[in-house]
Amino acid sequence: MKRYLPLILTLLLLSGCGGRRMEKSLPVVTETPEVETDLETTVIPSPSPEILPEPTQEPDSVTSPEPVPVTTPEPELPGEALALLTLADTDRVLDKAVGDLNGDGAEDWAVVVEHLEGVDPESFYRDAPRTLTILLDDGKGGYILGQTNDRLIRRASQGGVNGDPYMGIFIENGELHYGTYGGSALRWSEGYTFHWVGDGLELKSFGSGRFWVYNNQPTYELYDFTTGEYTEKFNPRGEEGEGLIIWRQAFSAVPPRLEEMKEADEAGESWVELPPLPSPGGYMSAPPLQSPETLLDKAKEDYHPDMWRVDIPWTEETRVNYSAALSYPVPGYYYTNGEGDLYYYRVEVQGEAQKPHMHYIWYKGKNNSENWEDYEIYWYLDETGEEWGTEN
Repeated sequence: MKRYLPLILTLLLLSGCGGRRMEKSLPVVTETPEVETDLETTVIPSPSPEILPEPTQEPDSVTSPEPVPVTTPEPELPGEALALLTLADTDRVLDKAVGDLNGDGAEDWAVVVEHLEGVDPESFYRDAPRTLTILLDDGKGGYILGQTNDRLIRRASQGGVNGDPYMGIFIENGELHYGTYGGSALRWSEGYTFHWVGDGLELKSFGSGRFWVYNNQPTYELYDFTTGEYTEKFNPRGEEGEGLIIWRQAFSAVPPRLEEMKEADEAGESWVELPPLPSPGGYMSAPPLQSPETLLDKAKEDYHPDMWRVDIPWTEETRVNYSAALSYPVPGYYYTNGEGDLYYYRVEVQGEAQKPHMHYIWYKGKNNSENWEDYEIYWYLDETGEEWGTEN
């Protein structure tokens, strides 16, 4: 279960989850949508080396996904609800969940359909789109078509060497939950919670987790639209628990409705604008010898003397926790000139002795996301504080 810890903790962070673990994985389906096979265990096959080479020097858990237990299947989807989906011959019901979503006391359905036209249904990395549809009880023994989204549910091809990232949907306490888990050396997870507002479902909270398998130091982010608060947590040792709160920030954004949700990897406006912060992660056997702020000041004087200082809005809690997570005092400021930012990124561990070796000071222009040439990196040796080189 350790490989599913990021997803489980992400879901525990989401408001209203009630501590329920999402153990449901890919449901067992046949080639026709009307019939599904109820088996106790679904085994996800290991990826073929011919399709995607495995990373070297990784734990066995990366290259050999474990069998994923499947919870008790939901009741059979009523024929009246199934008819509203208007399935093509190549479509199949991938997953379904039942529960009262709109608070009228009747059971509604959330259904995920996979569209397999032109796609091998047995392909481990099949690039078949998936649609999430809400079917609402009409109070007359039938159903009406509710919201639908054909972008949000990740495809089997989007999970990396871990295979299909889809981890299932469920309805609990009137809320719809959906989770993912994927990656290779860098693992990631996502958890979405939707609740009923007005005449439909809108996003209540979104959480994501990530960690490198080499050091197992998870980072979790949570956007809570009910409180308007963004939090980030970091667990420096991969232990049980949610970790330290290393950043907390208010944000103001209109919660998107279910049908408005974009594809997970699609670029869009960020819900928060974070200051440039040091990167958590990387194995630290001892605190660095050089002060990050001293090296940041050196890079500013040597390369960007026209920049001015901007204080990072740490709280006492977040600065202490961030420093504890990174094993050194985090800088209290960065530099900017209005066109780009100069900030301390992290100390890199290198060599067999596993000693802190090299500090990274980053300059990023405002358009670096569109132009990766608009950045520079300055390296400083930890043993001496002297500059080792630059990259741009």
